[in-house]
Amino acid sequence: MWANNEFYKKFQLATVFAVGEDPQHPSVQVTLQREWETYEDIIQFNFLDTYKNLTLKAISWLNWAAKYCPNASYILKLDDDMFVNIFGVMRLLRKQSVLNPSVKAFYCTVWTKMKPERNKKSKWYVSYDEFKQAVYPSYCSGSSYSLTMRAVQPLLDSVPLATFLWVDDAYITGVLANVANVQRIDIRSIYKFSDDEMNNFFDNPSIFVHLPKTMNKRYALWKKTLEFCNMANCSK
Repeated sequence: MWANNEFYKKFQLATVFAVGEDPQHPSVQVTLQREWETYEDIIQFNFLDTYKNLTLKAISWLNWAAKYCPNASYILKLDDDMFVNIFGVMRLLRKQSVLNPSVKAFYCTVWTKMKPERNKKSKWYVSYDEFKQAVYPSYCSGSSYSLTMRAVQPLLDSVPLATFLWVDDAYITGVLANVANVQRIDIRSIYKFSDDEMNNFFDNPSIFVHLPKTMNKRYALWKKTLEFCNMANCSK
């Protein structure tokens, strides 16, 4: 649907899916190979694709973008359970008063005063050896964020200087961003995080929403997105 590269060629947009490896399930690699041969939209890195390797994945796709997309103005990062009104993104990019490609910045929902999870039974448990402070620096919601291309190289240059943390959003957009002097600019008004909010997704200037649980609802959301902005208007 919204990630179809053929659909976006006229808009000078490209979508890629960043993945690691899953050697225990060879059929997954076969599927990924077929996807790449058909759409050429897979970038694969040589580490296990696990939750605690998301920071490695983020550093990897930043390196990939720096090498293969140096002339891009922005990068939009999305989790696979997010939907984006890409036409809304394009409108936002045209508003220099909101986004500015000449600065080093993340644009996102900014979380502040968030504490590391210290419960050892939690999926998000972070030990004091991994992160000593009681509170994370401000950081972006990892579900979706944009960053200017000007921020990419400073972030990569700062990796050796920043203490590693497997919590990817807190590390990339918090710890690493602080070392690299990359701003975080809060644009939370364009985010919807609940199903109830999705019902009026197009009534407000919203752009990001969690994917509905059923395919029927997902197709309906895509159909509404196409109705929201017809092709002629969006290409202007």
